[in-house]
Amino acid sequence: GGSFSPYTAPIAACVPDRYNETMIRALPRDPSWIYAYWDIADQRRASLGEEDGASGLFLRVVEMGSSGEGRRSYFDIQVTMEDWKWYINIPRPGHSYRVDLCFRTIDKIKVFARSNEVRMPIHHLEGLSKLPQMTKSLLILSDLEGLHLVEPGADNPSRILVAEEE
Repeated sequence: GGSFSPYTAPIAACVPDRYNETMIRALPRDPSWIYAYWDIADQRRASLGEEDGASGLFLRVVEMGSSGEGRRSYFDIQVTMEDWKWYINIPRPGHSYRVDLCFRTIDKIKVFARSNEVRMPIHHLEGLSKLPQMTKSLLILSDLEGLHLVEPGADNPSRILVAEEE
């Protein structure tokens, strides 16, 4: 028989920390969170310090509507030049979102990059509360009830709340 010797990859073959390109990507982590990561090319990064009245880099999280919907809702998250990733708590699971990497000056907003559109999963099966009692009983008997497929009620919030420090 032959002997087995493990392969060790040379250090130069490692994946680089960054590719020096301006881009942003978004991935759904679970129904309530998007993981976004980005990079800004060195040339663009250097030019940002020269902007008059620059007030900063931010992520704009845009809820994508159906085609034909005019106004889209969004919210902004202030980030720094040292940041390169962010977990984003989204307001509506089951909807689609896009994350824009933006820079604000006194008179305008520049969009550096747009992420892919991500469709967020849902927390529960819609309409499960309207199922016949026999179906609910089958969920209990098949031990699927523990998967929390039922819609959360008012007494069971599906959001993470942060207590204020005293």
